[in-house]
Amino acid sequence: MNARLVAMWSALAAAVTGIVLVAGMASAAPVAPTTPYPSVPINPNVCKAEKIKVDQAKLLHDQAVASYNRVLQLFNRGAASAQELRDAQKAVDQAALALNNARYAEATCQNNAANPADRNCVNLTLELNRLIDELAITKDLEALAKAHFDAATRLFQSGAMSVEEYQQIKTAYDVAKLQTALIEQLIADQRARTTAAGCRNVDRPTPTPSSPAPSSPAPSGSPSTSPAPSTPAPTSTGSTPPGPLPTSVTAWPSSTAVVS
Repeated sequence: MNARLVAMWSALAAAVTGIVLVAGMASAAPVAPTTPYPSVPINPNVCKAEKIKVDQAKLLHDQAVASYNRVLQLFNRGAASAQELRDAQKAVDQAALALNNARYAEATCQNNAANPADRNCVNLTLELNRLIDELAITKDLEALAKAHFDAATRLFQSGAMSVEEYQQIKTAYDVAKLQTALIEQLIADQRARTTAAGCRNVDRPTPTPSSPAPSSPAPSGSPSTSPAPSTPAPTSTGSTPPGPLPTSVTAWPSSTAVVS
């Protein structure tokens, strides 16, 4: 085989490898963390430990976002693999889960400390929407696990991966699918609890593109309060490019406290 033919086959193999790597990527940037629904008035004199945990989780999330953006730049230059980018996105998702959980824990603590007439329904609604927010991130983690599994399957079938490593990746994907099913079941169970308790306005209002998100009505017709301003939604740096490549993401500021 002459040198020209070898070079041609090498170029073809590199092109195929690039296609496989891009095809294995997730189709979007990491899922953004949210603010708790319903909004709960914040008294800075209570739930101080929960607030510290929110601040800790936000620092770790911001660091994960910064790392993801660095890996994304390397990936776009061909200096990082698709799996390295998936791992960075997974780290952002996991940090977003921790930040969401910390924010909802603070909101629940604040609700219990204020002890409003509809405390039970607010707590039930907070847990329902915590799970709904978790589901969005869980589905992204499942998509990342599937992309890893698909890439591993191609390597395994070509003899480039051991049975043990392939089985580990397959098990991780199976667990991710079950985690999605678990959160979906927990949502159904929690929704049944809110219905049994007679709670209303339990779903976060869907914002329309032409207007800002509506204010969060409190469940069960509770007295009106001044809700805490919600955290702005994440914005990508620039428009989303065509194809499966994710875009860079920005860190999200913490919510502003409102004294009840």
